[in-house]
Amino acid sequence: MERTLQSAQNVGLEPKIKVQVASTAAVKAAIKGLLKNKSKVFALVENIGGKSTRTALEKRWDKFA
Repeated sequence: MERTLQSAQNVGLEPKIKVQVASTAAVKAAIKGLLKNKSKVFALVENIGGKSTRTALEKRWDKFA
């Protein structure tokens, strides 16, 4: 994220835009992490929400992710 802010400054983006760029990069990195660790996500969801929540997520995962 720090690198993104530096890159934004180098191309002349305003401070408000720099924050938006950094936020977008953080969200994209988080989504990529979730997609790469599908089984860990399911296990975490089961620990927090229970087996029925995990099952519901597994059914919809491929449709939306």
